[in-house]
Amino acid sequence: MVTELGAPPVVALIGGVVACAAVGFANGILITRLELSPIIVTLGMLTAVRGIALLLAPNSIYAFFDIDFASVSFTGIFGIPYYGIFAAIVVAAGAFVLAWSPVGRHALAIGVNEEAAFLSGINSKRTILAAFVVTGAMAGVAGVMYALLLNSAPSGSLGVLFELDVLTAVMLGGVAFNGGRGTIRGVVLGVLFLAILQNGLSRSHQHRRIRSTP
Repeated sequence: MVTELGAPPVVALIGGVVACAAVGFANGILITRLELSPIIVTLGMLTAVRGIALLLAPNSIYAFFDIDFASVSFTGIFGIPYYGIFAAIVVAAGAFVLAWSPVGRHALAIGVNEEAAFLSGINSKRTILAAFVVTGAMAGVAGVMYALLLNSAPSGSLGVLFELDVLTAVMLGGVAFNGGRGTIRGVVLGVLFLAILQNGLSRSHQHRRIRSTP
């Protein structure tokens, strides 16, 4: 939208989030209406969307914003980067919705037993569809923030295998694969553990390379 259509950056950012929400909506329709397997639908859609991204932008896009968002974001407030503040807001909102809102309780009930949740008066299909739309939109927000941080969008490599990190962090956080059990606090701990492990291994590898350099 920025490079080909000349759209303002703000419009392009919103467009990215809307596009991801539309992907979540498509996933939700396939799962709730056609009753297809969620894991098969989401992985299949992942492959399809990556193909569409390569078709729309076969060449990597760099420096499409005039502002260095990386420098701005890491200045932050009282030494806390803006990205960290935004992440904390998202975590707090997710914890509130899951623990104290009817929607969160309905989602957990559906994960435990969808049929029992339906018989108790919960519109399970609508709740699942809404969850996929919100998840898609939040993935879009994360993707937009990542592109802003890098000031680039290489369609062939950006986010590749990131889904494995997400699944690993979520499962380390105690979220049941079939749903019905899990907390935002556990997910945050899983993310922190995985990030510390990856950064530690990366730094250790760099340190060994420096020591072995003549």
